Amino acid sequence: MSDTENTRSLRWNVLVALGVGVLLFVLFVLPAEFGKDPTGVGEATGLTQLADHHDEGVISQQSGDIHWRVIRFELQPYEKLEIKMVMDEAAEAAFDWRSDSPLEFDFHGEESYGSEDAFTYDVGDAAEGVGVFAAPFSGEHGWFFENRGTSVATVSVKVAGFFNYIKIYRDGHVEMLGEKEGRS
Repeated sequence: MSDTENTRSLRWNVLVALGVGVLLFVLFVLPAEFGKDPTGVGEATGLTQLADHHDEGVISQQSGDIHWRVIRFELQPYEKLEIKMVMDEAAEAAFDWRSDSPLEFDFHGEESYGSEDAFTYDVGDAAEGVGVFAAPFSGEHGWFFENRGTSVATVSVKVAGFFNYIKIYRDGHVEMLGEKEGRS
């Protein structure tokens, strides 16, 4: 093979590779990454849906004021306490609770206190819990804590978010932490 034939063969291979690259870019990359679908192949294969992921879940718009609270308390052995955030549907709150010893806990929600339709989100035996919660419905959402240990447990619960106010249920009494407290 002469140098001219090698050059022609190389040029042809480069042009074919370039053409295949452009074709793949137009058929697959444009629809999947940029939502541009000049051929309709992206829509037919569902690739244009991949481009929509950039708009989801980045920001959660909320209405109202941000509230925050730090609640500290002690639980004697076998003592119980319940902390509830009163929240509107889709409202969100970040939480961080910690104890110096493990507690039985039940993170749950109900449309009204004592309702038969309580929904459990998390349950267990732990000394801490951290996360972000989005209320699936309007109502009271929070934790039931019980100290099943033999010594006093010191607990700190921090919450920040879009709750209306907090209720603390202890020994048959209800303490309300009003909405004007802890506002930003």
